[in-house]
Amino acid sequence: MARQPQVTRTITTTKARILVLNIETGISEEREVSIPREFKKMEKLRKAIEDVVNTNTVKFVHILSTEVVEILYGMTEQKFIENAEILPARGTHTEDTDNQ
Repeated sequence: MARQPQVTRTITTTKARILVLNIETGISEEREVSIPREFKKMEKLRKAIEDVVNTNTVKFVHILSTEVVEILYGMTEQKFIENAEILPARGTHTEDTDNQ
């Protein structure tokens, strides 16, 4: 089988081991989350983790450790076309973006 062309992207993520609390049961547990990009300020990382983790019953408590990881992702061009969101051409503006 011939090699199919791929769409690839190297993405930097911050992998964090965190402590969360289930406020209904009072049980804490460790979790691992991956947040896109590298964070220079810990407060911005905390906010990003809260946005991903916090629910009505689970609350983020503390960052135990972090690691910045670069991973090469890829998929076939056909799969990319089937799953990607179509964007306006570069350098063009739509009415919606002009009003923001």
